[in-house]
Amino acid sequence: MPKVSKSRDEKREESRRKILDSAMVLFYEKGYDATTTRDIIKKAGILNGSLYNRFPSKEDILLAIVEEYLSETAVPLRNATSDKHPAMAFIIPGALLLYVSSHSPKAAEMIYRASCSMAAVDMYMEFYRTVSGEVFGERLGDFFDSEINRMKVSSIIGMVGNMCGRYSSGYTVPFKDALGYVIHIVSVMLSLPVFDAPSLVDDVSVALDSLNISVCGHRLSEFPDYH
Repeated sequence: MPKVSKSRDEKREESRRKILDSAMVLFYEKGYDATTTRDIIKKAGILNGSLYNRFPSKEDILLAIVEEYLSETAVPLRNATSDKHPAMAFIIPGALLLYVSSHSPKAAEMIYRASCSMAAVDMYMEFYRTVSGEVFGERLGDFFDSEINRMKVSSIIGMVGNMCGRYSSGYTVPFKDALGYVIHIVSVMLSLPVFDAPSLVDDVSVALDSLNISVCGHRLSEFPDYH
């Protein structure tokens, strides 16, 4: 049977997948700072141009890994939760990041590093805009056009990133307690009162446990430092 050649798009996606998978393993095993783009190129078995044509920098690779995780998990989490409170639009991204961080210090370090630049803030902001639009629909209106609202969301992004950083350094606060704090801050900052926060925390926690979370194709439960 003749071999079917791959299209250019298929080859590009295959190369992109190799880069992300290889980077994910290296960031986890060696740490983000100790990993070089040369390491990623070697592990992925690709040419230099294949990496730099897709990702201008190591940071772009890390952000792509985190963004992929958020994008693939946000909808299942939203569908799995019974509480459709408007605050969920702003709680879901933080919950996803804290959940992974609370179970794996090494994954927490990656997430923290993916929160330490304006490029990261812009990526998260766009993700919040997408998730919020899906939850609120037209009711969201021009929320993100307001500079003060963008500042509030930026503060939430920074807070969650710092909490993930603490988990990478041995933070032992249970996920549910950390999520409860995030819900409180979101409620206050965005004037979206949550009247039964404990139930919302339980709902999100049960939903996340049921999803068997993966990051870049690697099951969180199979991470060597998973707890």
